[in-house]
Amino acid sequence: MARGATTTARRRANGRPQVPFVHKLVLNQWLLSLFDVKRFEQLAEHLRNEKLEGMDENNVHHFHHALTAQLFNLTKLPTELLLEYDQNIVKHTQRLNERRITRGEAPIVCVNRRSTGTPYRHPKGTPLIGVLCW
Repeated sequence: MARGATTTARRRANGRPQVPFVHKLVLNQWLLSLFDVKRFEQLAEHLRNEKLEGMDENNVHHFHHALTAQLFNLTKLPTELLLEYDQNIVKHTQRLNERRITRGEAPIVCVNRRSTGTPYRHPKGTPLIGVLCW
């Protein structure tokens, strides 16, 4: 096959068109169907805003709010279930950070919620990217 050929132009040795890799993943297709999209890019295009990083005053990620309130009518995936997933992520991240701090390591993720959402800076001046500080 010539370089630069598109996926739609690819053919197998038997002449049938080759199915793109992303369409071969059944679990991937099922997950995207929960959000009523066909391609991951359709899901991601509205979620790339850096303002979605971080959490609100109730320790719920802004990303969660974007998924449930602004972008999709989630009839196949209840918002309560997404909130449960979000809270599990928060809980596990807090545990990981507690262990890291106990060992003298920097937290995985941290946004200083007491300020205006400015990233917390590690004492060495390295910014930490993420969503959580307690």
